[in-house]
Amino acid sequence: MVAVHESRIKRLERIVYLLPQENSSGQGLSVSEILERLSDLYPESKVPKSRNRAVQRDLDDLCSAERIRKDNEQATIPRYRRLGDEDDLDPELWKWFLSFLSSQMKDSGGDVRKIEKAIGQLKKRSGVELLGDDKYRVLSDSMRLLPAALKADVVASVIRALAEGMVLEIVYRDRDGVQKSPEVHPLGLVQRGPSLYLFALKNGEHLRMYALHRMQSACVTAIPASTDTSFNLDDVIKNGSADFADGNIITLHAYVMGYVAELLYECQLNDSQQLIPCMTEEGFTDELIVNVPESGQLLRWILGFGPSIKVVGPVEWRNKIASQVRKTGALYE
Repeated sequence: MVAVHESRIKRLERIVYLLPQENSSGQGLSVSEILERLSDLYPESKVPKSRNRAVQRDLDDLCSAERIRKDNEQATIPRYRRLGDEDDLDPELWKWFLSFLSSQMKDSGGDVRKIEKAIGQLKKRSGVELLGDDKYRVLSDSMRLLPAALKADVVASVIRALAEGMVLEIVYRDRDGVQKSPEVHPLGLVQRGPSLYLFALKNGEHLRMYALHRMQSACVTAIPASTDTSFNLDDVIKNGSADFADGNIITLHAYVMGYVAELLYECQLNDSQQLIPCMTEEGFTDELIVNVPESGQLLRWILGFGPSIKVVGPVEWRNKIASQVRKTGALYE
C-alpha cells in the first residue's frame, strides 16, 4: 500500500509540473492532452473511458488541494493550469534529467550536442519544457544564413517515404535550372547548416544527395524502396559526403596559432588529430596533423582563419590555398 501511495504522489506531481503556470500565456491542458503526454502513468484498460476517468479523478483531487485550477468553469471541455508562480522542476523529473544527461555526456566524451538531446527527451517524457527558446538556442559556428525555403508537403512526403521505406517520385530543379523527374529510393536525411538534404538511390541505383529546397514536388508511391546495405549515415557524414566531398581522405599538415590553436585544443576535428606544441619563426605555436575528408568545407574553413593557419601538406592543398590567397589579394590591390 505504501508503494501505491508513493506512486500516486509522483503521478500527481508529474501532472502539476506538466500544466502551464497560472499567469503564463496560452491556454491550459485538457484531460485528453494530459493523457497523451503522460500515457505511461495510466496503463491501458479494457474499458476505453477508464483512463480518462482516472486522469479526471487526479485532477479533481489536485483542484481540491488548490494546486491547480480550471481555466474556465463553464467550458464544455475543461482545461487546467498550475496555481502559483513557482518554476521549480519536479524533484523526480530533475533526478531523471540529471541521470540521463550524465550518461549521455559520459558516453560521448562530453559532447555538448547531447545537452539539446537531453532537454528534448525531458519534454518528450513529461511535457515539461526545461528551457524555452527565450533561454536556450543552438547556433552554428559559421555564418548564420537564413534557411532555404522549403515546401511543407515536400518535407512531409520525404519524411514519410523515408520512414516507411517507399519509393519517392520527385520533380527536381538543379542549380542550373534544369528540371528532372527521377524516382528516388530514400536512405537518409541530413540538415547541413540552413539546408536539408536527402541521400537516396537515383532510380534505385546511384547514390545521390538531393537538396529539399530544389524539390518542386514529391509523391510517395506504393513501391518498396531498394536498400543499400553499405549505406551508413554516420559514415557518410564522417567521409565528407554531406559536404559534397568524394570520400577522399587526406592527412592535413599545418601550423596554427592564436584562436585557431585554442579552438583545436578545446574542440578536436576528430580522433586522429595531433596538436604538437612548437614555435616557428612566423609565430605559430602548434603543429597540426589530422586525417580529414577532402572537401569544399575544408577549403573554406582554412581560408576563414587567414594568417592564423599555414598549410604545409599535402602539397596540392598548400598550392590550392596559396592560389586562393593570391586571387583574393589581387581583388583588393
